[in-house]
Amino acid sequence: AVQLARYLGAEVFATASPSKWAAVRELGVEASHIASSRTTEFEELFREVSGGGGVDVVLDSLAGEFVDASLRLTRPGGRFVEMGKTDIRDAGEVGRRHGVAYQAFDLLQQDPGVIGAMLSSLTELFARGVLQPLPVACWDVRRAVDAFRFLSQARHIGKVVLTVPAAVGRRPAAASKGTV
Repeated sequence: AVQLARYLGAEVFATASPSKWAAVRELGVEASHIASSRTTEFEELFREVSGGGGVDVVLDSLAGEFVDASLRLTRPGGRFVEMGKTDIRDAGEVGRRHGVAYQAFDLLQQDPGVIGAMLSSLTELFARGVLQPLPVACWDVRRAVDAFRFLSQARHIGKVVLTVPAAVGRRPAAASKGTV
């Protein structure tokens, strides 16, 4: 999202746990535009940095008081896209209270043709070097419990992937034809 927003010319504000700030700066986000995702202090900080106006678009995956702070930070007439699943609000109520367009986004509810077109566009941007892949941390599937613990503690940057080791000493016939 940060890479796409910067590609489109947006001024990006980002929250992350402090241990991940260096990774956010590496994406080109100014230090003054980064705040902790562990407190709601980002609301005051970003309002100050934005000259009191707040922001036009929020891409959210937080919950509770963090959503409330983000909604207050969104300028009237702005857009709030909720990607989280734990605190989905009523769009009409959000519009009345905050004057913003609220959309809870669920990838599984999107038209497959639209998803295909988006993936094609993204593939082109990756091929041109406009977008860079996120870091990937691979965990052997036999360590899935450890991988999920690592993920739940938000210690990762990028994606966490479970890998399946090849059979030792033998190779099933089906494996030679693709993924098993």
